[in-house]
Amino acid sequence: MVELLLIGETMLANYTFTDRLDYRIKGAEREIAHLQEVWWAREPFRVRDFTRYPDVIRFAGEDPGIKYTKMLAIQGIEVITQRIDRTAAEAVQAVQAGDVEPYVEAYRRRKPESR
Repeated sequence: MVELLLIGETMLANYTFTDRLDYRIKGAEREIAHLQEVWWAREPFRVRDFTRYPDVIRFAGEDPGIKYTKMLAIQGIEVITQRIDRTAAEAVQAVQAGDVEPYVEAYRRRKPESR
């Protein structure tokens, strides 16, 4: 739940509302559709029943659990954001250097079902 609702939704909002992902890029339609399919397959808004785990509910709702969750979320989001930002910077640098052919060729060699 922490990963899905806190980190997952925060990351999705981060990339959706900050223009980090450009949904208008020609040729990326399948990747965008796949990203959306994976997200919705996880049923992010499905109601989950945790009443079988009263200790978990108590931990999550009290001070140590809340602090623990925030600590995980902040660290997780920061690491993921840094990784994507580094990768994006490398891609921009490669495009500016005109050295994108190895990336394009690697993409073309992938199996069609993985695209």
